[in-house]
Amino acid sequence: MIRIIVLNHNGQFASLEVKGHADSAPKGEDLVCSAVSAIVLGGLNSLTDPEGTYEAVVKEGHVTLKALHSVSQHDAIALETIVKQLESVAKDYSSYAKLERKEA
Repeated sequence: MIRIIVLNHNGQFASLEVKGHADSAPKGEDLVCSAVSAIVLGGLNSLTDPEGTYEAVVKEGHVTLKALHSVSQHDAIALETIVKQLESVAKDYSSYAKLERKEA
């Protein structure tokens, strides 16, 4: 199961954590894992200032992104796009992915 936690603070992005594996198919054939990986990694690549604005850890089966301060409007849109796409995957493949939004 892939677990996705999105944390907002005062309505603003604070962090994203994606961990686990979908196990919907054998390794290398798991389309749910592939979709989540593509959404997250592609989305992170679109951020404008990843080194100054965020603390990021990307490992096999675990990605965390934490905002160190307010994000730009561009990045807020990119991050919300990532989350919406992940919500879509979690909705369509609820046996393999779960997304939770929290407010801090």
